[in-house]
Amino acid sequence: MLGHLKEIVKSLSNVPVSSEEPKYIPENVDLEAANQWERSTMPMRGTFDCHEADATILKLKDSLDSHTNTRHQRGYSGIMNTLGSLDSSFTDVEIALFALEDTIETRKLQEKQLDQRFQIAIYQERRQAEFNDLS
Repeated sequence: MLGHLKEIVKSLSNVPVSSEEPKYIPENVDLEAANQWERSTMPMRGTFDCHEADATILKLKDSLDSHTNTRHQRGYSGIMNTLGSLDSSFTDVEIALFALEDTIETRKLQEKQLDQRFQIAIYQERRQAEFNDLS
């Protein structure tokens, strides 16, 4: 059937189109009906084309979003790993600083103790010298 229609269309395409108006126009036939039909269906065709374009754009957007989100997630994971290692390093440094403060405080106390022992030794020598002078 399609082959038969193709032949008819092919034969009609070879017929020259005359610019003259037809001589016989039957009654109750609107020659503008085809133009009116085309004008009335044109917005629907445009809407259909817009829906196809919208669907394509949405698919592209989803694809780009998923690609971008994946890339961002990888970046965020790397950043979070770096932050975790930095947190661990900061904790280690904080513990080392507390140990250093304790060491400095211990050193100061030892110096104070040594100074007091030295003062006691001087006092004992002076007392011993005074005792020797008295005897």
